[in-house]
Amino acid sequence: MEKYHKDILVEGIKRKNDAVSNSVKSFFSKKIKTDLQSVSPADQKVGEARLVRWIAESLRPFSIVEDDGFKEFSEFLCNVNGRFVIPSRFKLRQDLSKISSLTTRKMREMIKKDMKYFSASTDIWSSRKMDSFMTRGV
Repeated sequence: MEKYHKDILVEGIKRKNDAVSNSVKSFFSKKIKTDLQSVSPADQKVGEARLVRWIAESLRPFSIVEDDGFKEFSEFLCNVNGRFVIPSRFKLRQDLSKISSLTTRKMREMIKKDMKYFSASTDIWSSRKMDSFMTRGV
């Protein structure tokens, strides 16, 4: 792709960078960070202990604390001073379904509008133990 369509790749990268820099997400994350109050050392220890316990009990990876979405949610929770009510799993599933359909619709529109070329391939093989593997390339 790079050999024959370098101009298209560069154009796509520029468009992606422009969209990210003007995003609402960047505005709100800056706003939340400026509104945060400092935490006492005792509260910091309690929070860290609860975080470690949650990670251990729910078998989450340690790297979850570096995830941007996790950081944004944690900062939001710190900013609302305990007034946030955690929704039920049913409400979360309903909200996720709405976001999923919206994202799918937006992706289809972007693909129809912007995609000029597409290539896909699959490969299936088995190991010596006869474990099946499948991969796809896009």
